[in-house]
Amino acid sequence: MTGFVIEEHRDFPILSWVDSAAAPETVAVAAAGSPSGTAAIFGYTPPPEVPVDRIADFLFEVGMLKRTPRSGWQFLAGAEGESVADHSFRVAMIAFALARLDNAELDADRVLRLALVHDLPEARTSDLNYMNQKYVHVDEERAAADLVDGLPFSDELGGLLEEYRKEETRESIVAHDADQLELLLQLVEQRDAGVPSTEDWVPFVLKRLRTDGGRKLAESILAGNRDRWWFDRDSSWWVRGGKG
Repeated sequence: MTGFVIEEHRDFPILSWVDSAAAPETVAVAAAGSPSGTAAIFGYTPPPEVPVDRIADFLFEVGMLKRTPRSGWQFLAGAEGESVADHSFRVAMIAFALARLDNAELDADRVLRLALVHDLPEARTSDLNYMNQKYVHVDEERAAADLVDGLPFSDELGGLLEEYRKEETRESIVAHDADQLELLLQLVEQRDAGVPSTEDWVPFVLKRLRTDGGRKLAESILAGNRDRWWFDRDSSWWVRGGKG
């Protein structure tokens, strides 16, 4: 028999040329699931080993943000604290929305990725508030370089951190606005909970906003309250609930 035979080999099929006059010689690999629905044939090179141990270490490091407090709230008496991870999650969601409010052409997916990773170096440096920054200098560039070292996606992640840090692209500016809007939301939540002095912080947050979409969203945040999304004061639901 002479011809091609597909053989199952662990994670992928092997396409072999079989010649009855000679031993089978593996000459190519069929790439199953190609976008065209047909198998692409190419010379096979074993993939490099993925450094999964390094990725696992990185994910443990990301977990540090769940235990790293946002330090500025200690200056606002009575304020409820939060972790850097708490903050970063909502920054990412704000970025998702804000990128769609921006009139300029931009890469909305990149805005989201910038927001998602923007505080990762704080797993190593901790969060330094504005008072801390008067006296302490943090080598965030070095922290970011050490953080991504050895990762198979180090270039991509390092590039995102550098872009956010430099604030030169439209995407990074929108991501920075998302960061400030998250702080503004938190201030309004603290205000509605009766925490004094939150209004003193608001003007400084507003001055940091650099996009029209960010400023418009800030106006709506300040005009609202933290319960508006669920508490309809005119509804009779709150009298008897599900009892009819």
